[in-house]
Parts: sequence; C-alpha cells; structure tokens
Amino acid sequence: MAKYTTMATEPRHFVQYDQGEDRWLCTLLLQQGYRVEYSAASDALTHCPEQFGEFFTQRRRWVPSTMANIIDLLVDYKRTIRTNPDISSPYIAYQVEEPNENLTSRK
Repeated sequence: MAKYTTMATEPRHFVQYDQGEDRWLCTLLLQQGYRVEYSAASDALTHCPEQFGEFFTQRRRWVPSTMANIIDLLVDYKRTIRTNPDISSPYIAYQVEEPNENLTSRK
C-alpha cells in the first residue's frame, strides 16, 4: 500500500489522491484483492454540508475523484479481475457504462 502515500505529480493525481482519498484507498484495496463492504451499523463522525454552496463544493470535489478512480480501475481491469474474486466482468462493464448513463440521462 506504499502507493497510497505517493505524492501527486500529475494533474490527475491531485484529483485522485488529494480530493477523494477515501475513494482512492478503496480502489487500491480492490486492486489488491480485498473486499470493501457497506456497513449500516458503523459509526462515523463527519461534517455534512448544511448549505447548498457547501454541498455543491463537496460534489464538485467528489465527482472528478470518483471518475479518476473508476478510470484507474478500468485501465488495469484484467489484473484486478484476476486478483480479486469479488470483481467480475459484469461489474467492470457496469463501471464502463454507469458514467455514460449519468451524463446522457434526462431527468
């Protein structure tokens, strides 16, 4: 997990490493063969946005880092599928299509 402590040297690294570090840690764990699960029973202290401006700023930071992590996962997807039995080809296909759905859907 030495990669997690890597300093950002390229523009995409600043987005991926510094703006979505928890998402990036999950991506690295998945690539190493670990399983990441949601737990409704866990307790966490956090600061949630209370105003629209705060919420917008948070989302503006999260969306690019999420996209950067999805791309990182997809670039080396064959190794990730071999390493992690919980990552399947249909999951990878979903990761390819899901951003397109968000960008092209009309609500």
